[in-house]
Amino acid sequence: MTKQTYKFSEENAKAELERVIEGLLKQTDFENDQARVAVADTVIEAYFEATGERPNGAALDKLGTFILNAYYKSKDQTKKNQPNAILSDYQYEHRLKRERSFIYATNFSADGKNHNQPIRSHSAYAL
Repeated sequence: MTKQTYKFSEENAKAELERVIEGLLKQTDFENDQARVAVADTVIEAYFEATGERPNGAALDKLGTFILNAYYKSKDQTKKNQPNAILSDYQYEHRLKRERSFIYATNFSADGKNHNQPIRSHSAYAL
């Protein structure tokens, strides 16, 4: 994909930015997320050159949606298992509960039994 350049006129920059973002949301020919980030960065820089200020929050939100568009549209059931996945609070807590320290692997055998020496703190169990 060739590098696209964007020009905004100072008087109509906001409306032109909205049209550009809507057009970007319809495009699907980006090879990866880094290409989407580069295009979004180019759009923001062109807008800043024309107006001297950053785009408003709504436009930045739409550009964020544009960057994550492929992730949102993915039907992959295992995308939450990817190392840099975007997780909901529930998914994040579930991942933390599922992950265990390596120390457990040294004390549990293949049969799933804990082979640690029992720790008895009650006096009835003292030897």
